[in-house]
Amino acid sequence: MVFPPLYRTNERIESALGKLESRRKAYILLSMISDKVDELRRQSMVKSALYSAKIGGNPLSIEEVVRHAITSPAKPHMQEVINVVGGLQYLKSHSAEKITTHFLLGLHTMVLEGLAASSGRFRTEDKVLVNDEGVTVYLAPKAEDVLPMVIELCQWCNLASDPAPAAAAIAHVWFEKIHPFADGNGRVGRLLISHILAQGDAGFYSIAPWEEQLAANRPAYLTALQGNQQDVTEFVEFFVTTLAAAADASLSALEDRHADTRPDLLPRRAEILGVIRDHRMVSFDFIIRRFRAVPASTLHYDLRQLVKQGYVKKLGATRGVVYEAV
Repeated sequence: MVFPPLYRTNERIESALGKLESRRKAYILLSMISDKVDELRRQSMVKSALYSAKIGGNPLSIEEVVRHAITSPAKPHMQEVINVVGGLQYLKSHSAEKITTHFLLGLHTMVLEGLAASSGRFRTEDKVLVNDEGVTVYLAPKAEDVLPMVIELCQWCNLASDPAPAAAAIAHVWFEKIHPFADGNGRVGRLLISHILAQGDAGFYSIAPWEEQLAANRPAYLTALQGNQQDVTEFVEFFVTTLAAAADASLSALEDRHADTRPDLLPRRAEILGVIRDHRMVSFDFIIRRFRAVPASTLHYDLRQLVKQGYVKKLGATRGVVYEAV
């Protein structure tokens, strides 16, 4: 493949970009009056991490992630998700950081922490990419060419004048074609997307777990990535339309949460109910960790009242108790 990639805008791309901008403005207005943004952002971060890992073959479900986070030491599949959450948290607090080789190596270290000895290093061997059937689909650049190619990519990212969603798509396909690491390229490449999207988005894309949409359309996503032409219009179109669909769903969820104020519930109980609904099934220990400033006895009472009012079901007994929204 010839670098840098090029794309030609078209009606579908322009339509998706226009929709994203209007949704971003609506989000800014809604976030000023809704107290549900932080709650949705926390949920979206976990979803983003899980579905980014699932694209690479991680078998966990959202329910399993919640259960593992509560009761189990981190096994490899869970560690993958934890590591991507860590990467997203880092990006949240470093949104203005320039994209450099050091930045990308740092993300790679986070993504592979506790999983591979090669974390934080560019690959030193040539790489042949195969599809799920074992058929060769792409021969990555030679290992000796990785560093200069990554430097060129970083320079482009920092100077790109394209709309952020289009720039993120171009950077992603460019990064994946370089394939700079022995492992973890997809997860790091999707973190790179998140970082580029965060530039001037007022937090909008942090409530839209677009990785879930990519995972749901994994064959189309991988097919769009596998093209070996300098013109990446097809992938840009695929990504921005996917992103627009994710933004629509997340903005609707935020609107629904803002409208569902539950006037019959105290604010804290409404928030507890929201947490249980977000995660479908949670333990008391999980609730305690989400409400650290509230005494355990008070939380027990709140949960009993939610059960009594029919909002929540209590399942199991003693230490195995979990709570499920009705």
